[in-house]
Amino acid sequence: MTGKDTVYEQALQKLNAYIDAHKMNRSPERETVLKRLCRFQRPVTTAEIVELLAKDHICRATVYNSLRVLTQAEVLYEHYMQGSVRAKEYQLYTAQQEQIQIVCTRCGRKTLVHDTVLAQMVRNRKYNNFNPKHYALYIYGECKSCHRLRKKPQTKPVD
Repeated sequence: MTGKDTVYEQALQKLNAYIDAHKMNRSPERETVLKRLCRFQRPVTTAEIVELLAKDHICRATVYNSLRVLTQAEVLYEHYMQGSVRAKEYQLYTAQQEQIQIVCTRCGRKTLVHDTVLAQMVRNRKYNNFNPKHYALYIYGECKSCHRLRKKPQTKPVD
């Protein structure tokens, strides 16, 4: 059994426990959604998931319903993307749950960074009447490549 298979099996066990506890029906479509999502090691947008599952003839409504159940079962967690409360990215709980990403506002490139000092500060932070489960911190700015391109002197055409 490969690592991806064990991730899928663990996620499926968690999903099935949730389904049993809430007296829901099991569906092959929900399992297909989960199986496809287990292939990703990065956050995936709703649009990417819908496009991926269209090949399996799973409709958009089924994808959205499956994502809701998988999130409630804590198999997936969701991140809201910059500038929108509607655009979301999903990632498996089995993946790294504490993330710090730097995002270039010009080209959109995202890089996962490991800052142990900042991670420790966030982990140790206490909040009144709130019990955090995971976090994602996005730091927005300009990557080195975009900065260099912006600083490059503009040459004027000769008439």
